[in-house]
Amino acid sequence: MNALVFLYELAWGSDRTTFVYTFGLIPSELITGNDFTTLLIQQGPLDIATPWPAWTTLFTSMFMHGDIMHFGSKLSPQPRRSAPLANPPRDR
Repeated sequence: MNALVFLYELAWGSDRTTFVYTFGLIPSELITGNDFTTLLIQQGPLDIATPWPAWTTLFTSMFMHGDIMHFGSKLSPQPRRSAPLANPPRDR
């Protein structure tokens, strides 16, 4: 699933900013309940209307990646961490 979303994100090409603002989580949308539809940037207004309800960005944002290094590091095996001690030592 991660790979498919990343490839879809790359397909947006130079328009990835629109992708990030459309499918990324914008906390103010969830808090106020108002959907953002336009973002004013230096080049002019950018249409960022999410095609689904704003709460779905909680899930869509989990599958977004910044670049190939971020994508690779998220999917690479993580080192195992030791389990916490059952009975930690007490200070004397």
